[in-house]
Amino acid sequence: MREPFRTSFLSASVTAGPEEVWWILAGGGEPGVEVLGAMLPDRQLLSDWRPGSSVRLSAAGTDVYGTVLRATAPYRLTYTLGAPQPDGQDSTVIVTWEVQPAADGGSVLMLAVDDLYPDGADDLRDAWASVLAEVRGRLEILAPPVGETPGSDRA
Repeated sequence: MREPFRTSFLSASVTAGPEEVWWILAGGGEPGVEVLGAMLPDRQLLSDWRPGSSVRLSAAGTDVYGTVLRATAPYRLTYTLGAPQPDGQDSTVIVTWEVQPAADGGSVLMLAVDDLYPDGADDLRDAWASVLAEVRGRLEILAPPVGETPGSDRA
């Protein structure tokens, strides 16, 4: 018997503030205007980020579609993604990014991924862990640790 779904929780602390994190996740467009998310150079995430609007993720020559469930800039972004399944269900994952301001001016970035069709492997969790690591890396370039500037050598 297969699990009904599986949730993976991941998190990272970053020195960037919530607004910078939102820009990486959803792009810097005006609310209601469809924009390309700035998330990663090898992935394009396109939506206007209004609840009910479509989301398109293009990666490795494949388009995957979903729907925005919730977007509360700059603190929470939830959307579905996935290829059609044999039973007619469109989404295979629900992705929730939550951004909490940290006392030091940075943020804690939390990611929950609900796998609606788990196969028992950790491939999906590993893929999203890689995305979170890349997002964190992009944010560290935008907001380097105190005393450092982008491009400076870390000792």
